[in-house]
Amino acid sequence: MNFTMNCSSLGIPSIVGPRQVFDSIGHWNTAVYVVLVLHLTPVWIVGTLTLTRLRASCHPQLVAPLAWLVSIPPALMSLTTAGILVPSLGKYIEVLLEIVLSLGLVKFIDFITILCGGQQAIVNFCSDNMILLPIGS
Repeated sequence: MNFTMNCSSLGIPSIVGPRQVFDSIGHWNTAVYVVLVLHLTPVWIVGTLTLTRLRASCHPQLVAPLAWLVSIPPALMSLTTAGILVPSLGKYIEVLLEIVLSLGLVKFIDFITILCGGQQAIVNFCSDNMILLPIGS
């Protein structure tokens, strides 16, 4: 038996997209698309409505960090959907997801710092109540 084969004759595409996914799982792909739309659409609708009402409902100093925080779920859902639709972009999508999550963490810290009255107010509160800050960690 000769098991040697030329791999270039397999016809493997360089990018696996929606067509290749449909070819591999058939009409189950339709169910995947329906579930993606049912998850993506409400997140975008709620995010957009919240962003449009944000300026009128909160303090002007809190608008910028809250706008970033409200934008995080639609961004995560959109990136996840793109990763599902085009699986070969998975490693790039994963890096982008990590960037979005890190940005969300930084913006949450900005939001909390503004809400508490600034960095000096947090430091004063901690020193007054003898709360040790883990600076080295």
